[in-house]
Amino acid sequence: MALSSDEIRKRVRELIRQAHGADVAANKAARAALEGAHKEILSQIARLPADASSYSRFQLQELKRAVERASEDFDRLLTGELKSAQESAFDRGKETVDRTLTDAIGAPPSIAGLSRTQLLVSQSYSADLVKGLSGAMRDRLNATLSRAFLGGKSVTEIMTEIGRSIGQGNFGIVSRRAETIYRTEVLRIQSIATQARLEQAVARGVDAKKMWVHAGTTAKPRPWHLAINRQVQPVNDPFEIPAGGPGGASEKLMFPRDPAASAENTVNCGCQEFPWLDSFEGISGLTTPA
Repeated sequence: MALSSDEIRKRVRELIRQAHGADVAANKAARAALEGAHKEILSQIARLPADASSYSRFQLQELKRAVERASEDFDRLLTGELKSAQESAFDRGKETVDRTLTDAIGAPPSIAGLSRTQLLVSQSYSADLVKGLSGAMRDRLNATLSRAFLGGKSVTEIMTEIGRSIGQGNFGIVSRRAETIYRTEVLRIQSIATQARLEQAVARGVDAKKMWVHAGTTAKPRPWHLAINRQVQPVNDPFEIPAGGPGGASEKLMFPRDPAASAENTVNCGCQEFPWLDSFEGISGLTTPA
């Protein structure tokens, strides 16, 4: 085996770091996309008269136009960030397989370039998710403003309900949902690329398998995902997820965040897939969570 035990452990830790990196990037992307929208809407609200009885229908329409502009900007910015991150994740998934197999068994049989069709489909699907979120943000903010006008709420009360800072009020709800979409969809395409590359390698005669790696990216990890940490399966067979989730039933996933699987087993999942060879068996430090 050309790869030492330390090098294999290092690469597994690298995958775990990538999962945690996606978590940090999700927070950063969501805040960046919301920053302009938040600033514009709060500045518009600050222009309202202090006396709630003085609000006019014209002012409400102006606010709603600001919300419309803000939601469009949010859609454009987050979609752009997500598209770029997915392209990088797709390449990382492929590279994980290529580098590990090459270093472990020497140059593997020549493998054709990985089709980017799945990347394009994933990007389109993610763009739809963001568009749905931006629409939901617009509707939520407009409903809040309408209720505030009807109820005669003060500027301070409106700002509190909208969210004085990102992470609070309505903007907090949108921010958390944006993070979930980013985190899940970036790591999903990385796993799709890893799985596709492994399937190509096996088709060319490489005796490779795959291992499920629990990355521990959340404060409350799924116990049923933790239970299959380091589970090894043939590349063309699914991982066996034991019963115990919200639905209570077991489930089979070809890779972490398999789009064919339930939301309970995929959304916000930070687990990773690692190329595995029988020669790696017996390496200490790979039988317990990293």
